[in-house]
Amino acid sequence: MKKVMDGRPVTESAVEAFDYYEIRDRISRTSGAIGIDPQGFASANTRNPKTVPVRSEIIVVTKGQPKPEVEQLLKFIKDYNW
Repeated sequence: MKKVMDGRPVTESAVEAFDYYEIRDRISRTSGAIGIDPQGFASANTRNPKTVPVRSEIIVVTKGQPKPEVEQLLKFIKDYNW
């Protein structure tokens, strides 16, 4: 909210979505709706204006010790110069 909404709260009429596909589908069916998806989810059914890049933290949850492949991915994410 601080960076995208200039500190204003999200509207009370906000609707939660559970994945990027659902965001895209709801936006394409709802006049005046706004959603945030990665660029790969742009659709001909939605208006896709150019915006400033927005970054968020990555939260990882595992059950037990991560497999070596997951450890490698986590190391890459941690070491990547964002």
